[in-house]
Amino acid sequence: MSIKFEKNNILDSVFLFGMAVLCISFVSFTIVLRLHAQQLNIENSASKPSISDALEISSTSSASSAPNMVMVDLAGERITSTLQSAGIDLGFISSKNISDLGQSIPISISEPFQQFPVGTFPDRIPLSNIISSSESSKIVRSSIKNRLVWSKYNVDAPIEYASFSDFYNTREDGFIDFTSYRDTSSIQSPVQTKLKNGVVHLPISPLPGEIGNSYIVGHSSNYSNVESNYNEVFAPLLNSVSIGEEFNVYNHEGFALTFKVFDTKVVLSNESNNAYSHLNNKRTLTLQASILELVNGSYQPTKRYLVQAELIQP
Repeated sequence: MSIKFEKNNILDSVFLFGMAVLCISFVSFTIVLRLHAQQLNIENSASKPSISDALEISSTSSASSAPNMVMVDLAGERITSTLQSAGIDLGFISSKNISDLGQSIPISISEPFQQFPVGTFPDRIPLSNIISSSESSKIVRSSIKNRLVWSKYNVDAPIEYASFSDFYNTREDGFIDFTSYRDTSSIQSPVQTKLKNGVVHLPISPLPGEIGNSYIVGHSSNYSNVESNYNEVFAPLLNSVSIGEEFNVYNHEGFALTFKVFDTKVVLSNESNNAYSHLNNKRTLTLQASILELVNGSYQPTKRYLVQAELIQP
């Protein structure tokens, strides 16, 4: 007896399947997160902070600050620490970058930027410092923004940035509940909507080019009734990419970033913890697609195909 099936009727939603596993893997961290939240004082607040105002204040005060003091993105440090408590450690999450994307800071904090003695926190060197350095002075902005381009595989897709509110549920005070993941199973969910429009950057990871492991997911197939030009955007990459190949990311500021592949791997879908990690403070980017296999007469996303690359330009 032959088994009939239709591939396009199986949802290869990397994000849907992967995050379902991730939620299960991290549920044991709930109590730790709540205690950590109290410790970091990210509970109730009257209003959300303005990063632009904080930056203006910090730039004025830093001129007169003592030489052994440095301005610290305290909001970013707290977001990063909260994620680490949940077992998610892809790198530093800059609150300035969140603000630059037009997204809300996911925690309550009165002063996002504060002065601390040098060495209190790790030295975070943002991508903007590299771009503005003398060695990279010839770099110019492109009119292309928020795009992943890999000509060899005909990949040319907008980068959609999932927000923390796309990823987690929101508390009554308007801030993020890091212990409660949103249901992404619905095609109408924010993450699924963004996947219709391109590839999706995970908010729990740094932006491409920053220190850490930036993480972008894309479809290799989708439901046949979902209308999108990006249902199979990462399909050409599956088991085809070679070490040493290069591709480009145009970031939110229009700078062209070149990444060089240093590894490809296949992991089981239930090995999500191994996939979400940073690599020795390098500036890396991971692309993720799902591999479908026939299980009991239907295709299921049983594995993930990962392409890992490091920033080489600028």
